[in-house]
Amino acid sequence: MARSTSGLSVNSLSAQPVIPLGQTTVLTSDELDRIRKTLLHTDAKTQGQNLQSEDDRLRDKLRDMSRTRMEGWNNTLEARRRQKEAERMAKSEEYEQKRRIQDREEAEFQAAERKKCIQRATALLYENTERVKTFGSKLYLSDVMKERELQIEIKSKIKERKIAEEKLWHERTIEAVKIGDEEEEKKKKEALDRALHAKQVQLDQLEDFRVRYVSQKLEERREGELIKQRVEAHILEEKQKEQERRKVIPNWIFTS
Repeated sequence: MARSTSGLSVNSLSAQPVIPLGQTTVLTSDELDRIRKTLLHTDAKTQGQNLQSEDDRLRDKLRDMSRTRMEGWNNTLEARRRQKEAERMAKSEEYEQKRRIQDREEAEFQAAERKKCIQRATALLYENTERVKTFGSKLYLSDVMKERELQIEIKSKIKERKIAEEKLWHERTIEAVKIGDEEEEKKKKEALDRALHAKQVQLDQLEDFRVRYVSQKLEERREGELIKQRVEAHILEEKQKEQERRKVIPNWIFTS
């Protein structure tokens, strides 16, 4: 071993300074491995700290990017919410306009039907004799008064129905605005169905009222025809009695 060390020192004299023989330390292979591992561990620890610092910077950068993206998402959600609110209001206005058109058409239809009934009743009750004309005038006046009362009643019911429908629609609209997307659509549909059902019930009631009114007018017309026949029979009977009296009374009464 001493010979090997001495040979190594002689070969490296040109590259290294000369070390006195008494100051030379001989290391075993295990000691060299331990020193090498220690140095490698130190380098790895230093590199690991550098990598950790780089990871921290990358993590901070990603966190900032995520925060910026979330702020953009919040703006997008707010815009979507406003858009949906605008769509709901547009649909509400469209339904209200359609409802007003339907109400106007229904009122025009009812007025036309009433006018037809009055015209038919007036034509059937028109007579030639003075007594029948007088009776027809009284009957027509009574019919006009009843028609006026009916118009006032129908107008009042239509007004009450509109107020109730507007109140119901307003409540359903407020309720629909407060609820969420899917649940909102469900409850909004239910509210609309209830409103449409209530409107259909009102229309059915008006139709039933119209049918009863027409039936009543037809019955009154039949009664008018019966009265007309009685009046004509009475007039004919009076004429016959007058003719009989003329036959019984002597002619000289008329000539004197």
